[in-house]
Amino acid sequence: MADQIIVFKNGERVITDLQEVFEGEEESRRGICLQMSNPYVLELVSSNDPSGGDADLQVKFSKWNPYSVDYKFRIPYDSVLAIGEPDQGLAGAYRQKISAMVAQQENEIPKWEEGKPNPNTEAQLAEISQATSNAITDPTAGVSADTDKHPIATPFEQEEDTDATDSEV
Repeated sequence: MADQIIVFKNGERVITDLQEVFEGEEESRRGICLQMSNPYVLELVSSNDPSGGDADLQVKFSKWNPYSVDYKFRIPYDSVLAIGEPDQGLAGAYRQKISAMVAQQENEIPKWEEGKPNPNTEAQLAEISQATSNAITDPTAGVSADTDKHPIATPFEQEEDTDATDSEV
């Protein structure tokens, strides 16, 4: 398939790159679900005209599942009410949004090259260094620690070992 508008049974309208997922080979092949790539919820919002004239309607794009880092989602057939082709202008705006998102992601993630240090590791070490620069330099737990400064730890009481042979196992 391609760019499609899905109307879910709950009334939600989503524009996405839609594909069908199949199981099996050749004649025994059967569809098992739909897969959405880069889905965005479509909403109509009115742009209020301050002169009191007619309000224009605009389409608002919102990420379909903003809490996930995934960009591909499988959905069952029975959750879909209808599937249709988007208007050319809407499809163009959607493609522009996806292109901008992909370009931004490529700029945010440093690329690793063979024979050079991993830039992601360097960025992580810089973040760790920044986060720990305000940390207490003297250990408060562990070997040679000052347990008086530790907010939770209390030293174990030392028991005298009177006779190691009388201990029970």
